[in-house]
Amino acid sequence: MIVFDSYAWFEFFFGTTKGITVKAFVDDTTHLIVTPSLVFYEVKNKLMRENKPFEAWIEFMLVRSVVEPLSAEIALNAADLRKQYKLKTSDSFIYATALHKKCKLLTGDAQLKHLPHVEVLK
Repeated sequence: MIVFDSYAWFEFFFGTTKGITVKAFVDDTTHLIVTPSLVFYEVKNKLMRENKPFEAWIEFMLVRSVVEPLSAEIALNAADLRKQYKLKTSDSFIYATALHKKCKLLTGDAQLKHLPHVEVLK
């Protein structure tokens, strides 16, 4: 099991070099991919700002991953993680989701690279 943030999904959808690593997880159906609900907001919001279609991407994410809703437990832990690691609010929610699921977070966000249980795309 692995948690994808929006950075990982964008690398996959844009077909970047870093996206090759993400694609390996997506193509390997033995891997359970978890997408925090906040990531759907981030993906749709970015694509809408850029006047790009988003429906197919969202549909693919819904089909290929399990959506992890934001719970009170995750939100409360995110507040602690935000303070402890000086994270942005969105990053703290996503990181808290990975810790809640007891798995790694796949990201390309350099601000998260120093955290335990984070796999940074190279």
